[in-house]
Amino acid sequence: MNSNRALIILSTQRALLGSVTKNMKAITIGYTESSYTLRVYFENEPSEAEKDLLKDITGQVSADVPEFIEFNEEAIIANPNIQVNKLEMLDVWVYMEYYNPV
Repeated sequence: MNSNRALIILSTQRALLGSVTKNMKAITIGYTESSYTLRVYFENEPSEAEKDLLKDITGQVSADVPEFIEFNEEAIIANPNIQVNKLEMLDVWVYMEYYNPV
């Protein structure tokens, strides 16, 4: 699956176009030969519409990468005491809001 790394990342980023809300702080993905996980860190409890967006994103990725059999969407409310760049990453970050350490 490493040979498809660029395809997986680009597919995810394409699927994110127009789907990132102000409530989303960071998005990371993880994958194996047959599974794909989309983890979204939210500032507040995600709305039903935001949860539906996660399914839309994985649906678009499934069209690009048919080798994936299992898809997981994780909606996590980020701990406000942890800097966004210190949140747990799966395999790669695909989105992170601006962070100013000053």
